[in-house]
Order: sequence, then C-alpha cells, then structure tokens
Amino acid sequence: MNQHLAARAVNWREFLRLLQAADRSYSTSSGLVALRVGDVFSGVSLPAEFFHPVIKRLQGRREPIGPVLNDAAAHAVVFLLAARAAERLAWPAAAGVRVLAANEVVLCPPPGFTVRGRDWLVPPGGLSATDPAVLHQVLAAVVGDHRSQTPGWPQP
Repeated sequence: MNQHLAARAVNWREFLRLLQAADRSYSTSSGLVALRVGDVFSGVSLPAEFFHPVIKRLQGRREPIGPVLNDAAAHAVVFLLAARAAERLAWPAAAGVRVLAANEVVLCPPPGFTVRGRDWLVPPGGLSATDPAVLHQVLAAVVGDHRSQTPGWPQP
C-alpha cells in the first residue's frame, strides 16, 4: 500500500495548518499527531482495497487529489476533505465506508514518515484538494463495481 502516486513536494504550510487542529491532550511521544476533525478538515474513510480503483478513476478524470492517509492496521485509507464537506453527502452504503465524525481524532504521521503503520499515500499539499462531490461519484461507482464482481458481497 505504501506505493505513492507521484513525487509531490509536501506543502509544510498546509501541514502546519493541520497541526493547528491538533489535539494537545494526546501524547506526542508516539510520533503521531492527533488531529481533530472539524474546523480545518473533514474526511471519509474507506477500505484500503478501494484506494487504487478510486485513485485510478480520479486520475482518469484528471481530478485533483488531496491528502490521503493510510492506516495499515485498520486496512483503511482516509481522504481528507475541506472542513464540513464530507457530511453534506450521502456516501455509498458499504462496509468500511464512513464519514469521520466531528471532533473525531485522526492520528497522523509527519509527511514522509511511516509511524505505527500510518503514512501518507498522498501527502498534504497546498495546490490540490479532492472535490467531495467527485469523490462521492467515483466511490459509488467503485462500490457498485465491487458488488457486481463479488458474489455474496452485502447489498445495501
């Protein structure tokens, strides 16, 4: 999963902006930064198996792709989106697809590092952000394809 899409410079200013949302009540000795969903960003978590098909479709549409966090232990990836953007849409009903709740804590490594199974598949960068509506459409198509190709996969 640690296969990065393309070399892209980390925009440290954007990452520092994310750090402003950091929850200082969490220990920083782990090497992870605790970011609280809310005023700075929202997010959608999906099963890691959906990452490559979603990215392929976003790239095929030439859509910008914002930060994507990999959580290998949870077998999930999290697309970070603009604040309060994720909760405005009805995301596909599929196991493992969920909107991060307001005030939920996301543990993030510094860009360029893997810490406790977490790394950035697409690091924070100031020039691009994933459009939530486009991600919604693409994810719905990927979930639909997965259902049709996987016998016994739960239907909504």
